[in-house]
Amino acid sequence: MRTRTDRSSESESRVRVLPFPTVLMVLPVLWVLVSSCSDDSKGTNDAGDTDTDTDTDTDTDTDTDTDAGTDTDTDTDTDTDTDTDTDTDTDSDTDTDTDTDTDTDTDTDTDADIAPAVSCPVFVDRSLSGYTGHDGSSWAMAFPGVQDGLDGAASLVAEVDGGVDECEVWVAAGTYTPTADALGETAPSNPRTKTISLKPGVSLFGGFAGDETAFEQRDIEANETILNGEIGVADDDWDNSYHVVTGATGATIDGFTITEGRANVWDEGRGGGMRNVDASPTVASCTFEDNHASYGGGMSNDASSPIVTGCAFVSNTASYGGGMYNYDGSSPTVTNCAFSENSADYDGGGMYNNYSSSPVVTGCSFNDNSAMDGGGMRNYGGSYAELTNCVFTGNHASDDGGGMANETSSPVVEGTTFTGNSADYGGGMHNSYSYPTVTICTFSENSAMDGGGIYNRDASNAMVTLCDFEGNTATTGGGMSNLQASPTVTDCTFAGNTADEGGGVYNSWGNLYAANCTFTGNSAACGGGMHNSTAWPDVANCTFNGNSAGFGGGIYNYGSGSPTISSCILWGDASTTGGEVYNDTGFSPIPALTYSDVQGGCTVASGCTTDETGNIDADPAFIDAAGGDLRLQEGSPCIDTGDTAALPADVTDLDDDDDVTEQLPYDLDGNPRVVDGGVDMGAYERQP
Repeated sequence: MRTRTDRSSESESRVRVLPFPTVLMVLPVLWVLVSSCSDDSKGTNDAGDTDTDTDTDTDTDTDTDTDAGTDTDTDTDTDTDTDTDTDTDTDSDTDTDTDTDTDTDTDTDTDADIAPAVSCPVFVDRSLSGYTGHDGSSWAMAFPGVQDGLDGAASLVAEVDGGVDECEVWVAAGTYTPTADALGETAPSNPRTKTISLKPGVSLFGGFAGDETAFEQRDIEANETILNGEIGVADDDWDNSYHVVTGATGATIDGFTITEGRANVWDEGRGGGMRNVDASPTVASCTFEDNHASYGGGMSNDASSPIVTGCAFVSNTASYGGGMYNYDGSSPTVTNCAFSENSADYDGGGMYNNYSSSPVVTGCSFNDNSAMDGGGMRNYGGSYAELTNCVFTGNHASDDGGGMANETSSPVVEGTTFTGNSADYGGGMHNSYSYPTVTICTFSENSAMDGGGIYNRDASNAMVTLCDFEGNTATTGGGMSNLQASPTVTDCTFAGNTADEGGGVYNSWGNLYAANCTFTGNSAACGGGMHNSTAWPDVANCTFNGNSAGFGGGIYNYGSGSPTISSCILWGDASTTGGEVYNDTGFSPIPALTYSDVQGGCTVASGCTTDETGNIDADPAFIDAAGGDLRLQEGSPCIDTGDTAALPADVTDLDDDDDVTEQLPYDLDGNPRVVDGGVDMGAYERQP
């Protein structure tokens, strides 16, 4: 209640002064009266004259605050002055002057004075009016703001006696904005620090209509609940909240659209939509859309490992990590999420993992994201991301890695598809100083200048197993290009890829190891299936068929390298010059080609090889070459005529027995690689 100083109640003597014209008018009258009074013989006694003047002043002041209660202060001051004048003559005049001053001061506070939360779940609904006394105990008594609900629920969790271990906050559909900073200040010196602060032990759920009695009635699609960082002038990016949501370990946020965060200043540059610092909340069924930051437009994780499930990251922008940025050992678990149309000025349009961060990403899609490096994802600085059953489609990088770019990092990628991605280097994937493990993946219709499917460079010794490379295009290496790198490629297929050099694979200054692979339907100017330029590849038990080139339908060798080729089949490939194998004799790149079936033959005398041991020139009797079935018919001359002793080691551990020194146990079909004591030529072993 407002306090004030009362007006003085003391009596006041009032002296009235007549105006000058009035004085002139009454002077003659006064003269007569005086004359009469001075003449005793003629004078009379007047029974008494009484004049009464009453003045009443009323002042009313009304103050209105935005406070919860109503305070009314009424002060009445009455001043009464009575003056009695007695004349020494027989005339008695009595003047009564009464002044009444009445002052009424009314203060009315209409602040939404919400009450403390009393039970879980706590309800929030911004569509109500008159929140005075609301304690969040029901929809009818809902709190007005999300932070009110979070703070109320947190107070119940924090209670020492009678508290709860966990508490839920149910939020009705509508748009809510941050109302306090992370310290709870509702009027911080910089309003942009306002953020919705999650609380340990509190689960925040959106998607309610505002009348549900059971959680199962929630419908997040029908009841969109928006957390919006637009706290200032509309469409002004420089007065939005830096971080719409700030995470906390043990907290949950579920069923919200998080938008308009702008972490766009240097000291507040991470996590426009959500920022987690040493915090690992659970984030589910949320959409992060149209947020911006220097690092992590949608979400930034610093030394944090949140669990992110069923979320969408759409049209977020950043310098690094348009959709998500993981830093300083962050290892979030990201499951069934979609990263679409996010962009980064530099690295990681969809996601950027940096400084020993190792997210586990499962069942996620990366579509139409863009960056300079890593249109879909960028892994850098010792980051070991694990990806399973993901899809990278239509992502673009102006430099490296349309789908994924890895530098000084070794991600594990399994069961993942890379389709329609593009870059200058590595349309599907780019590896530099990295050792990724890529298993059961498909690279199709990707494009690049070098390495349509994968580009390995600078000592990147990728392990690629059970992968398919189909319909990729490039200048060098339609399916894969290797520069100063020595990847291991086992049980893979290269089909329908095109390039100027090396339709299937291009190798330069490196030692590719390839086993149990097929090269079919690839085309190039030089080396339809494979192009080796000053390279030392080791190719064993592979099948080349249906490839085409101007020089070397199957394999083209150039420069001073010395490829080693054993137990292979090169049959049915077409070339204008050079047949199955073409060696550019100007640089003496003649391979050692042994125990192989080469159409047209390959002999030392013809300059085809430095070693022709075990070679044959006979129809391999494929089951259906035209239909793509390159398995051997019974009676094929390639059965048991390969070099069993030269069978390469199981470096990718195909049988998962942790023995990488044993010989390859399986063929491309997963059948035993050696039957009846001998190994067949080509990628498939004839089974009894």
